[in-house]
Formats: sequence, structure tokens, C-alpha cells
Amino acid sequence: MIKKLIPFFLIIVILLVWFFIFQNIRTITSSVHYNKDEYKSVASETLPKFKFVYKDLARDPFILQKEKESVSEPKLDISLQGIVISKGERLALIKMSNDVVYPLRQGERFKGIKVEKITRGAVVINVEGRRELLKLQE
Repeated sequence: MIKKLIPFFLIIVILLVWFFIFQNIRTITSSVHYNKDEYKSVASETLPKFKFVYKDLARDPFILQKEKESVSEPKLDISLQGIVISKGERLALIKMSNDVVYPLRQGERFKGIKVEKITRGAVVINVEGRRELLKLQE
């Protein structure tokens, strides 16, 4: 008779232990409150504003484009905004006439220009067969 009551008694003990554990979890989670004033945020007015557009490119700047995709325009107003050198990769940040900065890799063609060489202070581009040197502005 006692052997038949042992499993029943064990089940009751296990259920009671589970009940108390879950009851404690509920009280712990309900007592945790976060104060919104503890976490400060940076006002967007203090952050610098950049006109750097990547989403309109719909491409990876580290992958060369095919030559047939290049489009030639009559005269481009081009300026060099920056050069990024990281782990052997070089990107020229070139600002076009539409005031948008495009990241271009060495050997890449985009809107009628081809980036031929990227150095620390300048970029050599080819526009409609003419070579031009773009230097970083101090």
C-alpha cells in the first residue's frame, strides 16, 4: 500500500515546488520597473549631418560594376570629398553635381567616370577619355 502512495506523494510535492517557483518568478518580473529618465539620449541637432546616400545606389561599393552599365554625361561637376583606406581596400568619396556623395572603388565605372587610381591624397579619374586628378581639399 505504501509503495502505491509514494508516486502520488512525489507528484504532489513536484507540483507544489513548481507552483512556488513560478509564483516567485511572477513577483520578481512584476516588481522590475525601468525609469525612462535614467537613460539619456543625444539630441539629433548635435549630430553632424551628412549627404551620404547608399540606398539609392542599390549596389555593394566593394564589387566592381560591369562596363556596359556606365552612362556618359556631357560635363560633370565632380569633387573629391574623402578617401577611405581600410585593410587594403580603397574607396574614393566623390561628390557629383547633384550634391550626392558616391563611394567608388579603384577600377569602378559610374556615371561616365572611371576611377583609375586612389592614393592617400588624390584620385585619378578618367572622364570620357580624359584623365583628371582630384585632390583632397585642405
